[in-house]
Amino acid sequence: MERDEMLISDEFGKMLKSLRKKRGLTLADLSDLSGISISYLNRLEKGERKSPGFTKILKLAKVLKVDPSSLVGSDLNMTDKPVSISELLFSAQIEHNDEILTASQKELLVEIIETVLLVKFEGTSILSDLQQIAELISELKEL
Repeated sequence: MERDEMLISDEFGKMLKSLRKKRGLTLADLSDLSGISISYLNRLEKGERKSPGFTKILKLAKVLKVDPSSLVGSDLNMTDKPVSISELLFSAQIEHNDEILTASQKELLVEIIETVLLVKFEGTSILSDLQQIAELISELKEL
């Protein structure tokens, strides 16, 4: 896979087709406006192509008048179904400092976030709460 290609949801094609039709565009119209071939767009809509490059995502978003992130979200914002922190982190490849996070790093991030959200930071437990979080962060840094 090329550096600028993205792994996206299987629902991308459905979202693309829905947005195109909502804007009253044919595949030919979308092709003319975006500079992306009709056959490539057709394969995207059918789910036969699943990793369009970032530049293609930007072109499509501009023509369809949507934010690029709305095209590549985990569920492509087609539902209001809440997702857990784990689902959010594990549903995509996450890059930091030009490196893709590993499953172990994602697991620790989930644990850090959940710990931060669960601790009370009250009274005498503040120091132990902070120590617990610091230990998790140290563990993450060692990976």
